[in-house]
Amino acid sequence: MTDIHTWFSLSYSNYLVLDDATTRHLPAEWHLEMAGMLDELDRAFPRVHRAHRQLALAGREWEFGDLDITDLTQSGITTNLKFLHEGCECGEEPQQGDDESDAEFCARHRAWQDRRWDHELYDQTWEYRGEEYYRRDRAVFPDETVQQAEQAKRIIVHRTLLQSMPDDWQQRFVRLLQASDEVADPAAPEGYQIRSYDADGREIDDPVPHYSRGRTYIEPTLEVPA
Repeated sequence: MTDIHTWFSLSYSNYLVLDDATTRHLPAEWHLEMAGMLDELDRAFPRVHRAHRQLALAGREWEFGDLDITDLTQSGITTNLKFLHEGCECGEEPQQGDDESDAEFCARHRAWQDRRWDHELYDQTWEYRGEEYYRRDRAVFPDETVQQAEQAKRIIVHRTLLQSMPDDWQQRFVRLLQASDEVADPAAPEGYQIRSYDADGREIDDPVPHYSRGRTYIEPTLEVPA
């Protein structure tokens, strides 16, 4: 039987998002059992502090190294690339000196290009929503507004809590997820950006510990019926 960790496969996602747009066509029995299991999940972790409100904004997933200047500007992303090239030998493109042969200048120019490439490949970082990312890191960039996400009324479930549940509960839950996968909507969003808010509406870091390669575990406080 499949547990939550196996169902997520190699994904490092911290959340499961149940989107009404892709599950509304499932049988009433599916919705009834899913609601019951989510209630069991909440009752198993009554002392876990959670955000007052969470939203899942649908969008596309990109590697930071693939973003162009338009993407950076529209998404409010900053990069340290300019800083990397200030005050170092690769800050400005070299100019050929009067006493320098063409071959010498070409060699110096190639070395300059290599240094710039090294900086961009290994040292460049991107800052997005208060977090630092590297070239091969990935993130979901929303295609919708906060208001549109609120109207979608998606259910957000913490992966840490899911995989902290007893094995038999996980197997029952995965069966429901597999049933929804079999009739998945091809137009479903590629991914979601999760935002957490406190009671005053201020955006905060999610207080629930994130998934950490299967090692994050929170002890349930009740015995969940099979």
